[in-house]
Amino acid sequence: MTDRNKAFWTIPVKGVLRVLSWVYGIVVAIRNGFYESRMLPSSNLGRPVISVGNIVMGGVGKTPVVAYLVRFLTADGKHPAVLMRGYMDRGQQTASDEAAMLKTKFNQVPVLIGSNRVEQAKQFLSQDDCDVFIMDDGFQRRQVKRDLNILVIDSANPFGNGALIPRGILREPHRALKRADMILLSKTDLVKDIDAVKDAIKQFNPSAPVVETIHKPVSLVDPVNRAAMGLTLLNSKKVFCLSSIGNPQGFKKTVESLGAQVVDAAQFIDHYSYLEKNIVDVIDQAKSSGAEAIITTEKDIVKLEQFYRQFASQIDVYVLGIEIDITEGKNEFNERLDHIF
Repeated sequence: MTDRNKAFWTIPVKGVLRVLSWVYGIVVAIRNGFYESRMLPSSNLGRPVISVGNIVMGGVGKTPVVAYLVRFLTADGKHPAVLMRGYMDRGQQTASDEAAMLKTKFNQVPVLIGSNRVEQAKQFLSQDDCDVFIMDDGFQRRQVKRDLNILVIDSANPFGNGALIPRGILREPHRALKRADMILLSKTDLVKDIDAVKDAIKQFNPSAPVVETIHKPVSLVDPVNRAAMGLTLLNSKKVFCLSSIGNPQGFKKTVESLGAQVVDAAQFIDHYSYLEKNIVDVIDQAKSSGAEAIITTEKDIVKLEQFYRQFASQIDVYVLGIEIDITEGKNEFNERLDHIF
């Protein structure tokens, strides 16, 4: 729970959540203590491991970082494999939106799905090979040894209200930042005082390099007709944003940065699996709002393919492709990647 709601009834609710946060914090501290004292082991996967993780619940921009790493390593002649967890979808474990997106973008790169990263890697290496593992959402997966521990922080909302879940969004206390070898700030262009964010981070990890990045729109695609469109198409266009991601407001701001007028939006929970009824409602809502097109994300489009027929007969749909652009610290970031081999 955030602190935006100041209503009287929230006071006892926040109190209960605060107590639960304390209990959660004790459990996290005990677990971390076991790893730091080596009472719980961390396994070597037999290949270098680059971990990409975060310290809060919700979207901070990890997937574009994983995609950047895949592009960088493959361009350097390396053969990476990505370790990702799955999600429970209507009672069954399935590939996450991020995994499906990465498989689509990098069809020659193994994307391994499962909750046990150690077993994932062992099983893969028994049948295939790679030069390096990229472990998505790996900051809390301490059962795996890593050669580079990258922590991604959303510049616009680094730590929420500063409380652990469920009172806040922190998955671990601030002091966990000390485990990061490198800290990557996402969406720095959405923050007026980035130095204040960096100063807050330095209080807990003064030695880790801090890299600044933005989410840069790079492509606009009509998925129904499989046609690439220019980004300038969105300039002055009335659009409807459709997403089921951790940070829909960030997506909206990115769309607006291209000159589009966002007249309305449908924001589903992260990793939501769309139903036909949802699509019918979204199309009706978009048309009623006066939108000329629906804009969605690369993560969402992998779940929307089955509804192309409905879209095609009603309204244009475009997918906005986004990559991270390192605006400060790029050389040091790339050098750190080179040094793990």
